[in-house]
This record gives sequence, structure tokens and C-alpha cells, in this order.
Amino acid sequence: MPLAGAGLGMMLATLAPAAADTETAHCTILKTCDGAGACRADGTKITFGFEPIKVRRSGEGTWRVTYGGKSVQAEGVSYYGPFLWAEGSRDIQSLMTSDETHMLWHSADDSGALVRFMKCEEG
Repeated sequence: MPLAGAGLGMMLATLAPAAADTETAHCTILKTCDGAGACRADGTKITFGFEPIKVRRSGEGTWRVTYGGKSVQAEGVSYYGPFLWAEGSRDIQSLMTSDETHMLWHSADDSGALVRFMKCEEG
């Protein structure tokens, strides 16, 4: 079912706080921009998995986010995001919904920042 039917937040909101099932979003990175605003077309495909670890009914809490062969513990502000995590001591990552079919993924480390504009569907 495409996210247009319910939106990522609605998809994640169906998870009970103790659920063990992982919800997924299959995304295509449409455009990648650097910290100075220079952008390029992308086309890379990536899947994000969302598994609640200790999550309140509002969606606030600790989540397991998987992507690109990585599995990280993230803090979610709500079922709609943003989700915040770090891959190391000098890095920050965030993922948030933009609308029912689009997400933004921001990452920054010592080498700079990237913002990825993605079109996603539930899977």
C-alpha cells in the first residue's frame, strides 16, 4: 500500500508500543543537497525499517531504525518523527516525514552535511 493511503506517521501509528513487527518504508532518493544548498539528482533506493523498542502511545520513545545494512537506536518525537540518532560520536542523523509520500533525511559529520529528499512507500 503506498504511503499516500495513510502516510508514514499513520503507518507507524498502527504499531502497538510493545509490537515486535518492523514497519518498512521503501524510498527512492530524488535529490541530495550539501550543506551549502548545492543539489544533484540521485535515484538511489533505500529501505528504512522502524521497530518500536520503548514507545508511548504518542510514538515518542526509543525505536530501532534499520537502513543500508545498519541498525541503530533512534529517539522518536512522535509517530511522524523526527527520528534522531548518531552513527558515531561525531555525527548526527535525522529522518522526518514531509508529507504522505515524502521524507527528509539529514546527516552531518566532520566532512559536512547532506539533505536527501526521498519519495517513499510502505512495504
